[in-house]
Amino acid sequence: DKLAILEKKYGKQDTIFIATDDQKVIEEAIKDKNHKFVFQNISREKYTPKGWGHTIDTREDLNKPSVVTEFMQDIVAMSMCGMFVGTFTSSIGWLVVELQASRLGYYAPFIALDMPYAHEKNVGRFLTWNDYPKPVIKQSGLIK
Repeated sequence: DKLAILEKKYGKQDTIFIATDDQKVIEEAIKDKNHKFVFQNISREKYTPKGWGHTIDTREDLNKPSVVTEFMQDIVAMSMCGMFVGTFTSSIGWLVVELQASRLGYYAPFIALDMPYAHEKNVGRFLTWNDYPKPVIKQSGLIK
């Protein structure tokens, strides 16, 4: 149990915020009567992949303001927590840890469930401004 590892080192946590795509994770967590669990009261069924490679990042049906709102509320709530347990294959985990560090002035305790923070498999997998062609000034003076 990852929470037990953090609590042993940093002290008991009374309230735990859960952000997950999987309703079963919440159902399992609330069986624990030693903590108060907080989570968004949303339908998580829409996040279930419909097949291999059918991830949240590529699904047009999730391109809605309501989904963005759920996503942002989870990120802000997690960034206000004192610890983080989650995945770093998702950019959400990276964002949360960096927002926590920005708020606190140091990195909050965290446990990665899949790979270390800033692991070489993840670093550089997202496009940056360096990946796009530079603007070209044409003879007419217009920028393409």
